[in-house]
Amino acid sequence: MNRNESLDLMRFDLSKIIAHNVMKKNQNESRVSIGNVSANSQCFFPFARLFFLTMMFSALLLTKVSWATQENLIANASLEKAKGNVPAHWSRGQWGDLKATFEYPVAGHASKRAMKISVKSFSSGDAKWYFKDIQVNPKKEYIFSNWSKSSVSTEVTVKFNFINGSSKYVWLGTVIGTGEWKEFKTSFAVPVGAVSMTVLHTIGQNGFLIVENYSIQEVSPISRFSEGMVSFTFDDGFASAYNSLPILERAGIRSTQAIITGSLTGEGYVNPRYVTKEQVKEIAKRGHEIASHSRSHLSLVKLTEVQMQDEIIRSKQELANFGIIATSFMYPFGTYNEEIEATLKRAGYAGARCSNQGYATPLSDRFHILSQNVNSNTSFNTIKEWIDKAVAEKWWVVLTFHRQEKSTDNIFSNDPILLQQIVDYVKLKKVKTVTFGQGVAMLKR
Repeated sequence: MNRNESLDLMRFDLSKIIAHNVMKKNQNESRVSIGNVSANSQCFFPFARLFFLTMMFSALLLTKVSWATQENLIANASLEKAKGNVPAHWSRGQWGDLKATFEYPVAGHASKRAMKISVKSFSSGDAKWYFKDIQVNPKKEYIFSNWSKSSVSTEVTVKFNFINGSSKYVWLGTVIGTGEWKEFKTSFAVPVGAVSMTVLHTIGQNGFLIVENYSIQEVSPISRFSEGMVSFTFDDGFASAYNSLPILERAGIRSTQAIITGSLTGEGYVNPRYVTKEQVKEIAKRGHEIASHSRSHLSLVKLTEVQMQDEIIRSKQELANFGIIATSFMYPFGTYNEEIEATLKRAGYAGARCSNQGYATPLSDRFHILSQNVNSNTSFNTIKEWIDKAVAEKWWVVLTFHRQEKSTDNIFSNDPILLQQIVDYVKLKKVKTVTFGQGVAMLKR
Protein backbone atom coordinates (compact mmCIF):
# COMPACT_ATOMS: atom_id res chain seq x y z
CA MET A 1 0.00 0.00 0.00
CA ASN A 2 1.45 3.42 -0.97
CA ARG A 3 1.27 6.64 1.06
CA ASN A 4 -1.76 8.03 -0.76
CA GLU A 5 -3.69 4.78 -0.34
CA SER A 6 -2.81 4.77 3.35
CA LEU A 7 -4.01 8.32 3.70
CA ASP A 8 -7.26 7.51 1.91
CA LEU A 9 -7.89 4.62 4.32
CA MET A 10 -7.06 6.79 7.33
CA ARG A 11 -9.37 9.54 6.12
CA PHE A 12 -12.16 6.96 5.65
CA ASP A 13 -11.63 5.60 9.17
CA LEU A 14 -11.52 9.10 10.60
CA SER A 15 -14.71 10.07 8.82
CA LYS A 16 -16.47 7.10 10.41
CA ILE A 17 -15.11 8.02 13.85
CA ILE A 18 -16.15 11.65 13.43
CA ALA A 19 -19.64 10.62 12.29
CA HIS A 20 -19.94 8.32 15.29
CA ASN A 21 -18.93 11.12 17.67
CA VAL A 22 -21.37 13.51 16.05
CA MET A 23 -24.22 11.01 16.59
CA LYS A 24 -23.08 10.42 20.14
CA LYS A 25 -22.88 14.14 20.82
CA ASN A 26 -26.42 14.63 19.50
CA GLN A 27 -27.69 11.83 21.69
CA ASN A 28 -26.06 13.40 24.75
CA GLU A 29 -27.50 16.78 23.89
CA SER A 30 -31.00 15.28 23.72
CA ARG A 31 -30.64 14.11 27.34
CA VAL A 32 -29.36 17.41 28.74
CA SER A 33 -31.73 19.23 31.08
CA ILE A 34 -31.49 22.82 32.20
CA GLY A 35 -29.16 23.17 35.17
CA ASN A 36 -27.86 19.60 34.83
CA VAL A 37 -24.14 20.20 35.18
CA SER A 38 -23.27 16.50 34.95
CA ALA A 39 -25.07 16.12 31.64
CA ASN A 40 -23.34 19.21 30.23
CA SER A 41 -19.97 17.78 31.22
CA GLN A 42 -20.72 14.52 29.48
CA CYS A 43 -21.64 16.46 26.38
CA PHE A 44 -18.39 18.43 26.36
CA PHE A 45 -15.98 15.51 26.10
CA PRO A 46 -17.40 13.98 22.90
CA PHE A 47 -17.31 17.45 21.39
CA ALA A 48 -13.65 17.86 22.39
CA ARG A 49 -12.87 14.49 20.82
CA LEU A 50 -14.69 15.61 17.68
CA PHE A 51 -12.64 18.80 17.51
CA PHE A 52 -9.37 16.93 18.04
CA LEU A 53 -10.18 14.37 15.35
CA THR A 54 -11.27 17.08 12.94
CA MET A 55 -7.89 18.80 13.38
CA MET A 56 -6.12 15.50 12.73
CA PHE A 57 -8.23 15.00 9.62
CA SER A 58 -7.36 18.47 8.33
CA ALA A 59 -3.67 17.94 9.04
CA LEU A 60 -3.68 14.73 7.03
CA LEU A 61 -5.33 16.43 4.11
CA LEU A 62 -2.70 19.17 4.17
CA THR A 63 0.04 16.56 4.44
CA LYS A 64 -1.16 14.89 1.26
CA VAL A 65 -1.14 18.20 -0.59
CA SER A 66 2.40 18.87 0.67
CA TRP A 67 3.58 15.46 -0.56
CA ALA A 68 1.99 16.02 -3.94
CA THR A 69 3.70 19.37 -4.49
CA GLN A 70 7.07 18.10 -3.18
CA GLU A 71 7.16 14.78 -5.04
CA ASN A 72 10.43 14.04 -6.79
CA LEU A 73 9.51 12.93 -10.31
CA ILE A 74 12.85 11.24 -11.03
CA ALA A 75 12.87 7.47 -10.68
CA ASN A 76 15.64 6.27 -8.35
CA ALA A 77 16.76 9.83 -7.68
CA SER A 78 18.69 8.67 -4.62
CA LEU A 79 20.71 6.26 -6.82
CA GLU A 80 20.22 3.53 -4.21
CA LYS A 81 18.96 0.90 -6.67
CA ALA A 82 21.62 -0.48 -9.00
CA LYS A 83 21.38 -2.37 -12.24
CA GLY A 84 24.82 -3.82 -12.83
CA ASN A 85 27.37 -1.02 -12.71
CA VAL A 86 24.83 1.75 -13.32
CA PRO A 87 21.93 3.05 -11.20
CA ALA A 88 18.52 1.68 -12.15
CA HIS A 89 16.60 4.01 -14.51
CA TRP A 90 19.81 5.91 -15.38
CA SER A 91 22.02 5.85 -18.48
CA ARG A 92 25.47 6.96 -19.60
CA GLY A 93 26.01 9.03 -22.71
CA GLN A 94 28.81 10.67 -24.66
CA TRP A 95 29.54 12.02 -28.11
CA GLY A 96 32.50 13.54 -29.94
CA ASP A 97 36.22 12.89 -29.73
CA LEU A 98 37.04 12.20 -26.06
CA LYS A 99 37.75 9.39 -23.64
CA ALA A 100 35.18 9.20 -20.84
CA THR A 101 35.26 6.86 -17.84
CA PHE A 102 32.02 6.35 -15.90
CA GLU A 103 32.09 5.23 -12.25
CA TYR A 104 29.29 4.20 -9.89
CA PRO A 105 29.01 4.17 -6.96
CA VAL A 106 31.46 6.74 -5.59
CA ALA A 107 31.50 8.91 -2.47
CA GLY A 108 29.24 11.93 -2.80
CA HIS A 109 28.20 15.05 -0.94
CA ALA A 110 25.53 13.37 1.18
CA SER A 111 25.80 9.67 0.30
CA LYS A 112 28.14 6.96 -0.90
CA ARG A 113 26.22 6.38 -4.13
CA ALA A 114 27.14 9.28 -6.41
CA MET A 115 28.06 9.04 -10.11
CA LYS A 116 31.38 10.16 -11.57
CA ILE A 117 32.68 10.96 -15.04
CA SER A 118 36.37 11.42 -15.87
CA VAL A 119 37.32 12.86 -19.26
CA LYS A 120 40.73 12.59 -20.92
CA SER A 121 42.10 13.32 -24.40
CA PHE A 122 39.28 15.76 -25.06
CA SER A 123 38.91 17.26 -28.52
CA SER A 124 35.15 17.70 -28.91
CA GLY A 125 31.77 16.60 -27.49
CA ASP A 126 30.68 15.88 -23.91
CA ALA A 127 29.77 13.10 -21.48
CA LYS A 128 26.94 12.77 -18.96
CA TRP A 129 24.79 10.61 -16.72
CA TYR A 130 21.07 11.13 -17.27
CA PHE A 131 17.83 9.77 -15.83
CA LYS A 132 14.98 8.06 -17.67
CA ASP A 133 12.59 10.47 -19.42
CA ILE A 134 9.74 11.72 -17.25
CA GLN A 135 6.33 12.89 -18.47
CA VAL A 136 5.72 16.66 -18.45
CA ASN A 137 2.79 19.03 -18.58
CA PRO A 138 3.27 22.20 -20.70
CA LYS A 139 0.86 24.04 -18.42
CA LYS A 140 3.14 23.67 -15.43
CA GLU A 141 6.56 24.77 -14.27
CA TYR A 142 9.30 22.57 -12.84
CA ILE A 143 12.11 23.08 -10.36
CA PHE A 144 15.34 21.14 -10.98
CA SER A 145 18.23 20.74 -8.57
CA ASN A 146 21.27 18.55 -8.07
CA TRP A 147 24.61 18.60 -6.30
CA SER A 148 27.90 18.37 -8.13
CA LYS A 149 31.64 18.58 -7.66
CA SER A 150 33.93 19.16 -10.62
CA SER A 151 37.42 20.23 -11.54
CA VAL A 152 36.16 22.23 -14.54
CA SER A 153 33.05 24.20 -15.48
CA THR A 154 30.12 22.03 -16.51
CA GLU A 155 26.78 22.66 -18.23
CA VAL A 156 23.19 21.83 -17.30
CA THR A 157 20.69 21.41 -20.14
CA VAL A 158 17.13 20.09 -20.26
CA LYS A 159 16.14 17.92 -23.23
CA PHE A 160 12.47 18.10 -24.20
CA ASN A 161 10.90 15.39 -26.37
CA PHE A 162 7.88 16.16 -28.58
CA ILE A 163 5.06 13.95 -29.78
CA ASN A 164 6.35 14.10 -33.38
CA GLY A 165 9.64 12.52 -32.31
CA SER A 166 11.71 15.70 -32.37
CA SER A 167 13.73 17.06 -29.45
CA LYS A 168 14.70 20.49 -28.15
CA TYR A 169 17.63 21.34 -25.88
CA VAL A 170 17.28 24.28 -23.48
CA TRP A 171 20.34 25.41 -21.57
CA LEU A 172 19.67 25.94 -17.86
CA GLY A 173 23.02 27.17 -16.63
CA THR A 174 26.73 26.72 -16.05
CA VAL A 175 28.25 25.34 -12.85
CA ILE A 176 31.70 26.80 -12.23
CA GLY A 177 34.25 24.11 -11.42
CA THR A 178 36.05 24.79 -8.13
CA GLY A 179 36.61 21.30 -6.78
CA GLU A 180 33.97 21.99 -4.12
CA TRP A 181 30.43 20.64 -3.78
CA LYS A 182 27.76 22.99 -5.14
CA GLU A 183 24.00 22.86 -5.43
CA PHE A 184 22.52 23.90 -8.75
CA LYS A 185 18.86 24.90 -8.62
CA THR A 186 16.62 26.59 -11.15
CA SER A 187 13.05 26.60 -12.41
CA PHE A 188 11.87 26.38 -16.01
CA ALA A 189 8.72 26.23 -18.10
CA VAL A 190 7.87 23.49 -20.61
CA PRO A 191 7.49 24.42 -24.29
CA VAL A 192 4.16 23.77 -25.97
CA GLY A 193 3.99 20.28 -27.46
CA ALA A 194 6.60 18.67 -25.21
CA VAL A 195 5.59 15.33 -23.70
CA SER A 196 8.69 14.23 -21.76
CA MET A 197 12.10 15.41 -20.66
CA THR A 198 15.40 14.59 -19.00
CA VAL A 199 18.19 16.82 -17.70
CA LEU A 200 21.78 16.51 -18.89
CA HIS A 201 24.59 17.67 -16.60
CA THR A 202 27.51 17.48 -19.01
CA ILE A 203 31.28 17.76 -18.88
CA GLY A 204 32.87 18.94 -22.11
CA GLN A 205 36.59 19.19 -21.34
CA ASN A 206 39.34 17.26 -19.59
CA GLY A 207 38.59 16.82 -15.90
CA PHE A 208 36.09 15.12 -13.61
CA LEU A 209 32.45 15.60 -12.64
CA ILE A 210 30.64 13.93 -9.71
CA VAL A 211 26.85 14.29 -9.45
CA GLU A 212 24.09 13.19 -7.04
CA ASN A 213 20.90 14.31 -5.24
CA TYR A 214 18.85 14.96 -8.40
CA SER A 215 15.36 16.35 -7.99
CA ILE A 216 12.56 17.58 -10.25
CA GLN A 217 9.40 18.95 -8.69
CA GLU A 218 6.26 20.09 -10.42
CA VAL A 219 4.94 23.59 -9.82
CA SER A 220 1.62 24.95 -11.01
CA PRO A 221 0.78 27.38 -12.44
CA ILE A 222 3.78 28.64 -14.43
CA SER A 223 5.40 31.51 -12.55
CA ARG A 224 6.26 34.68 -14.41
CA PHE A 225 6.74 38.27 -13.43
CA SER A 226 4.35 40.89 -14.78
CA GLU A 227 7.13 41.80 -17.22
CA GLY A 228 10.74 40.91 -17.97
CA MET A 229 13.40 42.62 -15.88
CA VAL A 230 17.13 43.39 -16.03
CA SER A 231 19.57 44.12 -13.21
CA PHE A 232 23.05 45.64 -13.56
CA THR A 233 25.38 44.30 -10.86
CA PHE A 234 29.08 45.18 -10.49
CA ASP A 235 31.39 43.04 -8.38
CA ASP A 236 34.39 43.98 -6.23
CA GLY A 237 33.97 47.78 -6.17
CA PHE A 238 36.30 48.84 -8.95
CA ALA A 239 36.76 52.59 -9.36
CA SER A 240 36.19 52.13 -13.09
CA ALA A 241 32.65 50.92 -12.33
CA TYR A 242 32.12 54.01 -10.19
CA ASN A 243 33.32 56.20 -13.06
CA SER A 244 30.81 54.51 -15.39
CA LEU A 245 27.78 55.24 -13.22
CA PRO A 246 26.75 58.29 -15.31
CA ILE A 247 26.09 55.90 -18.24
CA LEU A 248 23.42 54.21 -16.14
CA GLU A 249 22.10 57.33 -14.46
CA ARG A 250 21.45 59.20 -17.70
CA ALA A 251 19.02 56.38 -18.56
CA GLY A 252 17.44 56.41 -15.11
CA ILE A 253 18.98 53.05 -14.17
CA ARG A 254 20.19 52.22 -10.67
CA SER A 255 22.74 49.43 -10.23
CA THR A 256 23.88 47.12 -7.46
CA GLN A 257 27.52 47.54 -6.42
CA ALA A 258 28.98 44.53 -4.56
CA ILE A 259 31.71 45.84 -2.25
CA ILE A 260 34.61 44.01 -0.61
CA THR A 261 34.49 45.83 2.70
CA GLY A 262 38.02 44.98 3.83
CA SER A 263 39.27 47.27 1.10
CA LEU A 264 37.44 50.16 2.78
CA THR A 265 38.79 49.56 6.28
CA GLY A 266 42.31 48.65 5.21
CA GLU A 267 42.08 45.34 7.08
CA GLY A 268 41.25 43.00 4.24
CA TYR A 269 41.63 42.61 0.51
CA VAL A 270 43.05 46.05 -0.33
CA ASN A 271 43.33 47.08 -3.97
CA PRO A 272 44.22 50.58 -5.18
CA ARG A 273 41.81 50.08 -8.09
CA TYR A 274 38.85 49.92 -5.68
CA VAL A 275 36.54 52.70 -4.55
CA THR A 276 37.06 54.50 -1.25
CA LYS A 277 34.57 54.49 1.62
CA GLU A 278 33.64 58.09 0.74
CA GLN A 279 32.82 57.01 -2.80
CA VAL A 280 30.74 54.08 -1.50
CA LYS A 281 28.70 56.48 0.63
CA GLU A 282 28.25 58.72 -2.41
CA ILE A 283 27.13 55.78 -4.59
CA ALA A 284 24.46 54.93 -2.05
CA LYS A 285 23.27 58.55 -1.86
CA ARG A 286 22.92 58.54 -5.66
CA GLY A 287 20.32 55.77 -5.35
CA HIS A 288 22.38 52.71 -6.18
CA GLU A 289 22.24 49.60 -4.03
CA ILE A 290 25.31 48.59 -2.04
CA ALA A 291 25.67 44.82 -1.57
CA SER A 292 28.23 42.82 0.35
CA HIS A 293 30.87 40.81 -1.47
CA SER A 294 32.45 39.65 1.84
CA ARG A 295 35.39 41.25 3.66
CA SER A 296 38.33 39.63 1.86
CA HIS A 297 36.95 37.96 -1.27
CA LEU A 298 37.91 34.46 -0.13
CA SER A 299 36.15 31.26 -1.15
CA LEU A 300 33.80 30.88 1.81
CA VAL A 301 33.56 27.09 1.53
CA LYS A 302 37.31 26.78 2.20
CA LEU A 303 37.20 28.72 5.48
CA THR A 304 36.55 27.55 9.00
CA GLU A 305 33.07 28.21 10.35
CA VAL A 306 34.35 31.14 12.43
CA GLN A 307 36.22 32.66 9.47
CA MET A 308 33.22 32.23 7.17
CA GLN A 309 30.88 33.90 9.63
CA ASP A 310 33.34 36.77 10.10
CA GLU A 311 33.49 37.36 6.34
CA ILE A 312 29.69 37.55 6.11
CA ILE A 313 28.63 39.18 9.36
CA ARG A 314 31.44 41.71 9.79
CA SER A 315 31.08 42.80 6.17
CA LYS A 316 27.47 43.73 6.86
CA GLN A 317 28.48 45.49 10.08
CA GLU A 318 31.20 47.50 8.35
CA LEU A 319 28.74 48.74 5.74
CA ALA A 320 26.31 49.62 8.54
CA ASN A 321 29.07 51.71 10.11
CA PHE A 322 28.98 53.79 6.92
CA GLY A 323 25.22 54.19 7.23
CA ILE A 324 24.46 51.50 4.62
CA ILE A 325 22.07 48.61 5.33
CA ALA A 326 23.09 45.80 2.97
CA THR A 327 20.43 43.17 2.28
CA SER A 328 22.06 41.55 -0.77
CA PHE A 329 25.14 39.32 -0.89
CA MET A 330 27.26 38.19 -3.84
CA TYR A 331 29.17 34.93 -3.21
CA PRO A 332 32.94 35.31 -3.80
CA PHE A 333 33.90 32.90 -6.60
CA GLY A 334 30.25 31.77 -6.60
CA THR A 335 30.89 29.11 -3.94
CA TYR A 336 28.44 28.42 -1.13
CA ASN A 337 26.86 25.67 0.94
CA GLU A 338 24.03 25.20 3.43
CA GLU A 339 26.04 26.58 6.36
CA ILE A 340 26.90 29.74 4.41
CA GLU A 341 23.28 30.23 3.39
CA ALA A 342 22.14 29.78 7.00
CA THR A 343 24.68 32.38 8.15
CA LEU A 344 23.41 34.85 5.54
CA LYS A 345 19.85 34.43 6.77
CA ARG A 346 20.85 34.89 10.42
CA ALA A 347 22.83 38.00 9.51
CA GLY A 348 19.75 39.57 7.94
CA TYR A 349 20.49 39.27 4.23
CA ALA A 350 17.43 38.90 1.99
CA GLY A 351 19.05 37.21 -1.01
CA ALA A 352 22.29 36.20 -2.71
CA ARG A 353 23.62 35.80 -6.22
CA CYS A 354 25.78 32.88 -7.30
CA SER A 355 27.92 32.57 -10.43
CA ASN A 356 25.83 29.86 -12.11
CA GLN A 357 24.40 31.21 -15.31
CA GLY A 358 20.71 31.45 -16.12
CA TYR A 359 17.53 33.41 -15.34
CA ALA A 360 15.34 33.94 -12.30
CA THR A 361 11.58 33.42 -12.03
CA PRO A 362 9.24 34.29 -9.14
CA LEU A 363 9.89 30.78 -7.79
CA SER A 364 13.69 31.03 -7.83
CA ASP A 365 15.47 30.47 -4.53
CA ARG A 366 16.44 33.93 -3.27
CA PHE A 367 19.79 32.64 -2.02
CA HIS A 368 20.70 30.96 -5.32
CA ILE A 369 19.93 33.63 -7.91
CA LEU A 370 21.41 32.81 -11.31
CA SER A 371 23.07 35.48 -13.43
CA GLN A 372 24.70 36.13 -16.78
CA ASN A 373 28.39 36.99 -16.57
CA VAL A 374 29.58 39.74 -18.89
CA ASN A 375 33.26 39.13 -19.61
CA SER A 376 35.74 40.62 -22.06
CA ASN A 377 34.74 38.05 -24.69
CA THR A 378 30.96 38.54 -24.31
CA SER A 379 29.45 40.10 -27.41
CA PHE A 380 26.70 42.70 -27.48
CA ASN A 381 24.54 40.33 -29.55
CA THR A 382 24.81 37.66 -26.84
CA ILE A 383 23.69 40.15 -24.19
CA LYS A 384 20.79 41.26 -26.41
CA GLU A 385 19.68 37.62 -26.62
CA TRP A 386 19.73 37.35 -22.82
CA ILE A 387 17.62 40.48 -22.46
CA ASP A 388 15.20 39.48 -25.23
CA LYS A 389 14.75 36.07 -23.60
CA ALA A 390 13.96 37.66 -20.23
CA VAL A 391 11.43 40.01 -21.84
CA ALA A 392 9.75 37.27 -23.89
CA GLU A 393 9.44 34.86 -20.95
CA LYS A 394 8.79 37.58 -18.33
CA TRP A 395 11.84 36.46 -16.37
CA TRP A 396 14.57 38.34 -14.53
CA VAL A 397 18.11 38.46 -15.91
CA VAL A 398 20.92 39.62 -13.64
CA LEU A 399 23.93 40.94 -15.54
CA THR A 400 27.26 40.69 -13.70
CA PHE A 401 30.11 43.07 -14.54
CA HIS A 402 33.50 43.79 -12.98
CA ARG A 403 35.93 46.34 -14.39
CA GLN A 404 34.71 48.99 -16.79
CA GLU A 405 37.90 49.75 -18.71
CA LYS A 406 39.27 48.79 -22.07
CA SER A 407 41.70 45.93 -21.53
CA THR A 408 43.05 43.08 -23.61
CA ASP A 409 44.61 41.07 -20.80
CA ASN A 410 41.82 40.74 -18.22
CA ILE A 411 38.81 38.50 -18.75
CA PHE A 412 36.80 40.49 -16.18
CA SER A 413 37.17 43.82 -17.94
CA ASN A 414 34.69 45.44 -20.34
CA ASP A 415 34.99 48.51 -22.51
CA PRO A 416 32.50 51.12 -21.19
CA ILE A 417 31.32 51.39 -24.79
CA LEU A 418 29.69 47.96 -24.35
CA LEU A 419 27.91 49.14 -21.21
CA GLN A 420 26.59 52.14 -23.12
CA GLN A 421 25.29 49.86 -25.90
CA ILE A 422 23.48 47.67 -23.36
CA VAL A 423 21.93 50.66 -21.62
CA ASP A 424 20.82 52.16 -24.93
CA TYR A 425 19.20 48.85 -25.93
CA VAL A 426 17.38 48.50 -22.60
CA LYS A 427 16.10 52.06 -22.90
CA LEU A 428 15.08 51.56 -26.55
CA LYS A 429 13.11 48.40 -25.71
CA LYS A 430 11.68 50.01 -22.55
CA VAL A 431 12.82 47.05 -20.46
CA LYS A 432 12.14 47.30 -16.74
CA THR A 433 15.31 47.61 -14.64
CA VAL A 434 15.60 46.82 -10.94
CA THR A 435 18.38 46.63 -8.40
CA PHE A 436 19.24 43.16 -7.20
CA GLY A 437 17.49 43.82 -3.89
CA GLN A 438 14.33 45.01 -5.65
CA GLY A 439 14.28 41.83 -7.73
CA VAL A 440 14.71 39.62 -4.68
CA ALA A 441 11.78 41.37 -2.99
CA MET A 442 9.53 40.16 -5.85
CA LEU A 443 10.32 36.48 -5.35
CA LYS A 444 7.84 34.07 -3.80
CA ARG A 445 10.37 31.64 -2.28
